[in-house]
Amino acid sequence: MKKLTTAAALTVLPAFLFFAVGCSGSRKTGKAGAPPVGPDHHATAQAHLNNGNHDAAIASFTLAAEAHEDEKGEDHPDTVRAYIGLAKAHHLKGEHTKAAGFMSKAGGLLKNCISSLSPAAGTVLKEMCDLLKSRGKHKDAAELYKESVAIMERNSLGKHPAMADTLMHMAETYREQGLHGEAVEIFNKARSVAEKDYGRSHPQFARIMMGLAASHSANGDHKAGKEAIAQAIDATEIPVKERMSDLAVQYGAMAEVGEKEADYGRAADFYRKQISALSVLHGDNSSPLIAPTLRLAASFEKRGMSKRAETYLKRALEITEGAFGPRSLNLVRPLERLAAYHRNSGNTAEADKALARVKAVQEAQEQAEPTPSPLETPIVD
Repeated sequence: MKKLTTAAALTVLPAFLFFAVGCSGSRKTGKAGAPPVGPDHHATAQAHLNNGNHDAAIASFTLAAEAHEDEKGEDHPDTVRAYIGLAKAHHLKGEHTKAAGFMSKAGGLLKNCISSLSPAAGTVLKEMCDLLKSRGKHKDAAELYKESVAIMERNSLGKHPAMADTLMHMAETYREQGLHGEAVEIFNKARSVAEKDYGRSHPQFARIMMGLAASHSANGDHKAGKEAIAQAIDATEIPVKERMSDLAVQYGAMAEVGEKEADYGRAADFYRKQISALSVLHGDNSSPLIAPTLRLAASFEKRGMSKRAETYLKRALEITEGAFGPRSLNLVRPLERLAAYHRNSGNTAEADKALARVKAVQEAQEQAEPTPSPLETPIVD
């Protein structure tokens, strides 16, 4: 079997002519009750292609294309993908004219696929453009993306479900050619679409912003690149924090189940997880960590792990003092817990020292404190 080098070019029609081919009508026959066989043929063809068996791949892709047309219609994304597979197989076999014909056929079908507002159209379009780029045809790929965007704008008023993806991949294609100014312009369009369609906390928005950042930096605008990266970070952190908020509640609930079942080891594990989640949300020394840290200390006490308990009692006191100051009433509960621990351990001197501080804090309240902030509500353990 003849093996081609990467220098071998795919002799295809210019990208803008792909959409001039059009469709000759559907072969869909609607065989009622018959199980679809197109996916099986396609999977077999792809396996043959991966193994270098190009003749078998061509035969299976042909069967897949025919089956997809019968089962789903000629302009279905799977049908287009089968013709792209035929183009790949013929190219790898060295049959460039046939490869060009199937690429042209796929391009004509893709026009209707995009016009149908199929969300999968963007994936098929990228597959076709990736094939072009792998053969060094970046300009044809860029033109194909440009023609596709025009169809999307014409048929959906810019609201095509694949619009943001297509603009992003188009911008990446420009950047790969060193056209960083053009890439910035298209990435900005993609950002506007993604922000409108998905919001600023969506992974796709973050990916677009990273692409924009790379293009700004390559274009010499490092400040704009930095700002784009910052927006990408924000887009990624927002959903993480939302999930962490839910996880913190869930970890706490599971820890309480462990307490009720006297499974203090499990309770401690989940209190630690809750503290980690709250640290992501609020910081390592924030007041929401105080109550679960006290509960974690209690779970160690119940297991007879006194040194671990003392460590977390002191940690709770440290967080409380840092969050509210050395004279806040919020210090009373951690200090009383620490005093009880020392007394139970036989260390009356340390217990008395903690209780003396409790008394000092309470006496200091004769001078009114400012109204507590939302995080300064009394600790309930």
